Amino acid sequence: MSDSDASLIAAELMYLAREGSATDRANAAADPRVPLEGLWLLARDSDPGVRGAVVLNPEVPAAVLEAIAAANDDLREKAGTHPNAPLELMESVPLIWHTQRSLVRYTERQGTSGHTRDELLSAWSQAHSRSDWTTTLGQTWTVIAGGPHEKP
Repeated sequence: MSDSDASLIAAELMYLAREGSATDRANAAADPRVPLEGLWLLARDSDPGVRGAVVLNPEVPAAVLEAIAAANDDLREKAGTHPNAPLELMESVPLIWHTQRSLVRYTERQGTSGHTRDELLSAWSQAHSRSDWTTTLGQTWTVIAGGPHEKP
């Protein structure tokens, strides 16, 4: 795709973010090509479906996810399972809500070995077997790795 095509798509997505129907705004929010400015705008949208669609965007940055989680209790867990979510937010969500992708990304960001990743994925699978809806990723990580992530 040429730069001019990318610019045209970005401009169209920004137009939809500002002027579109709720469906248009939700579609723009979930599109990985929407500019960061558009994600911030859509993260504050009056429609909860639009805010939820921002969380589905594979390119949404941690700061936007953190803002959505802070302002929307109903989206906190969903935002916390996104692979780009801040580590503390990820750790606050029940392990069972996470996906394999989010857990692999979490271990990559922790800089851990494949063995530790496999232990976490095994714990995730066991949480599903037990229907454990209360144990958080942070609690599980403390057991597996000896403590929560370290803050810089």
